[in-house]
Amino acid sequence: MPTPDDALAPLREALGVSPTNVPLRLHIADALIAAARTDEAETLLKDGLTRTPNDGGQYDDLAKYLKLR
Repeated sequence: MPTPDDALAPLREALGVSPTNVPLRLHIADALIAAARTDEAETLLKDGLTRTPNDGGQYDDLAKYLKLR
């Protein structure tokens, strides 16, 4: 049976090729949050903010993460 990591692997690979792809980064972060892997989501979102600091969607997702703490 596939695991969440199996589903995330190709998405992470794509993000490695396109690290400033904000929609992809948000999709991965949402999946991590849904899987209760909030620490990973936080790291991913903070990295995204350093790469594309003017994108508000990442701030919204980071706020969602902080509410889960």
